[in-house]
Amino acid sequence: MGLNNYSDKASLTQAIMEGVTFALRDNLEALKATGADLNSLIILGGGSKSIYWQKLIATVLNISVDIPKEGDFGAAFGAARLGMIAANNLDASLICKAPIIANRIHPQKEFQNSFEEAYGKYKKLYPAISNI
Repeated sequence: MGLNNYSDKASLTQAIMEGVTFALRDNLEALKATGADLNSLIILGGGSKSIYWQKLIATVLNISVDIPKEGDFGAAFGAARLGMIAANNLDASLICKAPIIANRIHPQKEFQNSFEEAYGKYKKLYPAISNI
């Protein structure tokens, strides 16, 4: 919403990044509704290389984002670990060790009100366009 024929690459990129981040916020809200209490999360993969996206996620989710020292912890690596645990009846705590954290990104308080307002618009608009 709000994009037009004059929207440039930067505007489209920002819209995609914010949309994905708002979807992550939806996931976080669903987790909170089950009683989960998260005070940080680990970000990894290709998108995690973007300082802007790290800050955006931390700010929109209002949670600290940890950046691992080594980034080779992806979904396939996790699936391989789970398969090894299941196939060999291993103790998950012995196989799934937390990575060493190189950096922690904190929410940018000065932008939270603006992103909270944008997230509110996203929540209202999403049902209207979800069937498109």
